[in-house]
Amino acid sequence: MYKNLLRYLSNMKSLKTFLICSLFLTVFVMSDSRAFAQSIDEETGLPDYNRWDVIAIEIENDISAGELSSSRLDVSRDRLSKWRALFSKVKNSNAKKIQRINDQISALDLQKLGDQSNSAEVLKRKDALEQALTAAMLPVVLANEAFLRSNGLIAELDDIIRSRQTNQILELGPSPLSLGNWSSLIKEELSIVKILASEVSAGFANTEIRPKIWDKLPATLILSIIGIVIIYSSARWMRRITGTVLTYFSANIAMARIVEFFLSLIKIILPILGFYLFGNAVKNSFILGVLGNQLVGSIVCMAITIYVARWLGERLFNSDIRLEQSISYLPESQFRFAIFTSTILGFLYALDMMAQTLGSYAYFSENSTSVISFVIVSIGSYYLFRLLTAVSTHLKHSRSSDTTLENSSIALISLVLRLGVAVTLVSPILALVGYSYAGGVILFSTLLTFGVGGFVLILQRFLRDIFSVLIRNSDEVSGLIPTLLGLGAAIGAIPFLAIIWGARPSDLWELWGVISNGFQMGESRITPSDFIAFIVIFVIGYVITRAIQNMLKEQVLPKTKLDAGGQNAVVDGVGYLGIFLAAVIAISTAGIDLSSLAIVAGALSVGIGFGMQTIVSNFVSGIILLVERPISQGDWIEVNGTMGVVKDISVRATVIQTFDRKDVIVPNSDLISGSVTNWTKGNLTGRIILSVGVAYGTDTQRVTRILEEVALEHPLVSDKNPPSVYFLNFGADALEFEIRIVLQDVNFSLSVKSEINHRIAERFAEEGIEIPFAQRDLWLRNPETLLNNHSSSKSSKANTLEKPQKKSKRKSDLPDADGGE
Repeated sequence: MYKNLLRYLSNMKSLKTFLICSLFLTVFVMSDSRAFAQSIDEETGLPDYNRWDVIAIEIENDISAGELSSSRLDVSRDRLSKWRALFSKVKNSNAKKIQRINDQISALDLQKLGDQSNSAEVLKRKDALEQALTAAMLPVVLANEAFLRSNGLIAELDDIIRSRQTNQILELGPSPLSLGNWSSLIKEELSIVKILASEVSAGFANTEIRPKIWDKLPATLILSIIGIVIIYSSARWMRRITGTVLTYFSANIAMARIVEFFLSLIKIILPILGFYLFGNAVKNSFILGVLGNQLVGSIVCMAITIYVARWLGERLFNSDIRLEQSISYLPESQFRFAIFTSTILGFLYALDMMAQTLGSYAYFSENSTSVISFVIVSIGSYYLFRLLTAVSTHLKHSRSSDTTLENSSIALISLVLRLGVAVTLVSPILALVGYSYAGGVILFSTLLTFGVGGFVLILQRFLRDIFSVLIRNSDEVSGLIPTLLGLGAAIGAIPFLAIIWGARPSDLWELWGVISNGFQMGESRITPSDFIAFIVIFVIGYVITRAIQNMLKEQVLPKTKLDAGGQNAVVDGVGYLGIFLAAVIAISTAGIDLSSLAIVAGALSVGIGFGMQTIVSNFVSGIILLVERPISQGDWIEVNGTMGVVKDISVRATVIQTFDRKDVIVPNSDLISGSVTNWTKGNLTGRIILSVGVAYGTDTQRVTRILEEVALEHPLVSDKNPPSVYFLNFGADALEFEIRIVLQDVNFSLSVKSEINHRIAERFAEEGIEIPFAQRDLWLRNPETLLNNHSSSKSSKANTLEKPQKKSKRKSDLPDADGGE
């Protein structure tokens, strides 16, 4: 049932068609179990080897003759794949039974039994088990031989198919430089018009068809009008709806992008639906014939391709300030050109598909097809070259102006753009020389590759938005889970890229068969389905955990009496517990048995314990901090000479933000084993001490009263603990006083000190109280001796300078030795 679909799938290039056909292919494969059952003998329940021999000999003869057509090759390979799957299933069916019989035979070994009294009965039982083993292994041996035969035939057919694909690409066809080919194309186009006209006139002239035409005419007109109205009005309808929705979700950008994404899909589905209604109405009107119906179907496919290409261009290049949805490196001023170019490229690709379809039905000759391919490839190369050049130019500008762009990403994008530009230069030359098929394949495969890459970028943005909405935290959009989702989208695009560049669906099924066998881990075999189940369940558990954390943080815990530190501890604890449970449930659900790794893990635990004892100590200390909460987020602490506010507490380290806005990462073990001063634990009250000195002779009682009044004036001074003023010392330069003040919030201690010092200076100035500065008296021990020495030194110096003064009269350019004395 799906043989023709497989054959068409291997030759097509359209991504959209591939997606649709893949869906139908899956349905057809699942519904083809009846044909699969016909290959089994009803009496024995084993494969019908007689029928298999006939099919295998027939295919071997066809291969030897070398006259298999491309369609026959696909059909034969499909039949062989079905038989091979059946043999693979049978050869692995009796594995447990064979193992059980072998274990029984091993248990009846006479050397192990030691007692020879009942050896005859043991030998009889052993012979019966050996016969049962032979009967159990016979289907396995036959199935294994048939499996190897079918697998070898498939390999031979694959070699023939690949050889033909290579020859088709390298085949030199007619050159469009010949003017005769252009005239042939014009004649064939006129011939197609004549055939359409003759089909329409024949339909009205036919007495059997004409009544059907008139009977279908009302329905045809109604469906055609509905389709045309939808085509021309759907864009205006969706613009209004989109504007209203964006206004409604203006506060949540991620949710607005998700809704706008679905609305953009509806925006292209509606006109495609209009074309489908119009095409279906025309097809069912009995007005057109075979060629007309083929053209109508091609027009509908063309509409699908054009609207999908336009949708990709709008999602990649159109920048809405409200949504920030522009993904590619292109300025907003050029997005109209980019969308127009995307639409033109989609139209050209659809036109090429239509020309190839008409050529396959002999409406176009090979000469005409070469001319059409050259024109389409040349125009497509021109527009793709302009688009890639615009993107490359803006990328260079972005590199110089935006330093946040990663060099590796820029280098990769630049390389891809250069390869695309090279393709736009090579493809028209190949088509001009005569390699029209190669030129078209290279150009449109490159174009579809860019389309798949753009769709992956769009899907990655969409998945990040969904994740952001689910966890209600925009800070985690660039975290691990969104990165893994984006990587999964990129990996999922690999089969489509392989199909685009010439791989056949059968090749992908072969590769998937190898991958699906998985790999052995202990006593368990890990298959891709197990791995996918693990990833999906873990991601679901992670998302649920984040959702519960956000609910506790925003709705539940604020209504309790817990402080901020306690709330953060509860949220973090729920997060660690949820991630642990998600991992355990994912491992158990995926069927991964880790018991066999227990010995290896035990051996490694000793070495890991010595190497990671510091990390383990910090981890345990972090749990103690979260449970006992000797410090909490927002506390003002001092540890190991570092003073600041606790910014974050994790299971490994605590982040302290100092007062000069530096983040200091302190291991949790230091907070548990060392001495920590918590200035704000339990309450915010704290004491500050100010020292003041006044001049000798000042009334000390008056100073005490003034200092008490100044301290009581400040609003942050605690009412329960009034300030105290003490006359401490008779200092060397002043009478020393000390003010001890208890503050309601010790976090403002520096500002309170500054304000009180300002106020003390003002009050002392008003009261005439002097704040002295340090004074020193110099005492000379023997001033008479110093005076005599100074006089003698001065006279000696005068005698020494007398002669140079006379010399200076002769040489006035030399300065005095004493600087002019």
